[in-house]
Amino acid sequence: MRGGKQVDRPTGEGMVTMDEDTERVVVVTGGSRGMGYVTAETLGRTGATVVVVSNDEERLADAVGRLQSEGIRASGWACDLGDRAARTATIERLRNEFPVIQALVNNAGIAELHRLEETVDDVWDATLEVNLTAAFALIRGLAGCLSASGRGSVVNVGSVMGTLATVGILPYCASKAGLQHLTRALALELATKNVRVNAITPGFIRTDMFETVNTPAAQRAIIDAHPMGRIGAMTEVANVVKFLCSEDASFVTGVVLPVDGALTCRVAVPDLLALSEAA
Repeated sequence: MRGGKQVDRPTGEGMVTMDEDTERVVVVTGGSRGMGYVTAETLGRTGATVVVVSNDEERLADAVGRLQSEGIRASGWACDLGDRAARTATIERLRNEFPVIQALVNNAGIAELHRLEETVDDVWDATLEVNLTAAFALIRGLAGCLSASGRGSVVNVGSVMGTLATVGILPYCASKAGLQHLTRALALELATKNVRVNAITPGFIRTDMFETVNTPAAQRAIIDAHPMGRIGAMTEVANVVKFLCSEDASFVTGVVLPVDGALTCRVAVPDLLALSEAA
């Protein structure tokens, strides 16, 4: 997918078109499935116009159709954010079509499982390009549109793996760690330009991918690692994004907020009380 091709579905009876109210526009990357879709849906239900960016044109058309069937003003923009030429063209078109944008949610991300010796340059480069460089490029390219709203908000969707680390997803961990500090640095630079920049770091969330990739035994082990005794729901992540995009968070910027059920508070730290009681 090149050049930011727009994918729209015709609106049906009783649905709202984008032309009726363009006061609040939010852009969600990676919004055609999973957490990205639920985030787009949650923001759309607040009355905002939702611009969904995805590299999968078929999923994108389906997602836009489902959003519009709820009465949400939505359009889809097909773009491979790992392709610099396509990304640049899409940013330019977004600036031209939406000179005022209230929120940008950098949700798109990729990961591949490889050990160090198997992590070739192409895997490293592709992961950082989508997970980190694309977020930087979108913020740089749309900063003027966000500032023009007088209340711009950027939410970068990171991961607990940007705080912790694990074997097998080295480029992913590095890219998500970089996203955290990009958030802090840009929060400082954009603070006087009416743009807040925050990040969330979700833990393990119940998605189709979680259940497909992990065996039942692995799922159980992951759940048991969480102090709350469960993993998160996609709506729990989306609601935090909604808060950070809202005026309720008007004095919140430069924050990296874990949404992980206290997972990062516990990992690699033994239960000292249990150990003392067992002694």
